[in-house]
Amino acid sequence: MLVLITGKGVEIDIALKAYIRRRIDFALSRFSTKIGHIHVVVSNKSGPFEGIEKLCRIRVQLPGDTTVAVSSLDEDFHVAITHATHQIHSMVARRIEIGCTLAVRKRIN
Repeated sequence: MLVLITGKGVEIDIALKAYIRRRIDFALSRFSTKIGHIHVVVSNKSGPFEGIEKLCRIRVQLPGDTTVAVSSLDEDFHVAITHATHQIHSMVARRIEIGCTLAVRKRIN
């Protein structure tokens, strides 16, 4: 799994980068043979109540030119990253399961 981590308007320190990698590995390592690459972007976003919210976007490239993407907003980067990795885990699992189910159906017919 190739993981690219970038920050838009945010400097990503070593500790945050390690946290992102750990959460990505935990969420997606079981699918590592089916994932092309992963792009994680963290940035600050102005909230509706004059607050600065932290945004985490994760995009995963699956076989067959399928891309799965999620984003999560929170006041804390760690919480936004955790929510986004939970979401991406569920979406990737669903997409891979659907692909396996379709492959089995094609072989049966």
